[in-house]
Amino acid sequence: MKITVIGCGTTGNEIIPLLQGELTLIDRDIVEEKNLARQRLFSKKNLGKPKAEVLGKKFSCSYFIEDLDSETISILNADLIIDCTDNLETRFLINEYCKKKNISWIYTAVVANRGRVMAITGDFCFRCIFSEVKGLETCSTTGVDLKVVEELAAVVQEEVENLSQRKKSRGLWANGEWIVIHRNKDCPV
Repeated sequence: MKITVIGCGTTGNEIIPLLQGELTLIDRDIVEEKNLARQRLFSKKNLGKPKAEVLGKKFSCSYFIEDLDSETISILNADLIIDCTDNLETRFLINEYCKKKNISWIYTAVVANRGRVMAITGDFCFRCIFSEVKGLETCSTTGVDLKVVEELAAVVQEEVENLSQRKKSRGLWANGEWIVIHRNKDCPV
């Protein structure tokens, strides 16, 4: 299975080592001193280097040092996309692209001690339950609980396995509980 992971920060650091298949990593950021405490795959020798490049070399996989936007979205050439960003605008872009191209994707989010995972396979989409909202907390503004990130990574690994077996999404995993999601008949996507 060809898997593209967008975001090589804290969540990506926990998920990427658990994945099998042909990986492609996408991230625009460089490794900074402040990342080292929670992004365990990086060390001081990686400071100033692009995160995607460091992890791409570490896991012998393809990588792009890119800001994912409407101009670069076509680099999402995969069977499965895993979102490890903390950016709603990017998530809406991924959602629309994957819906158009009929590509499954997994939304992940961790803010403070709250975690979310949702495999999106076509029965519903990201916009069915999330609207565009500005000013929300992000991992950059609030931080993350590493125990929640570890738990979330294990859930993502299970969802990847389920999707590889062509199973349907289990819905939205939120803080350890599964919530059934249905398509929103008013969804614009």
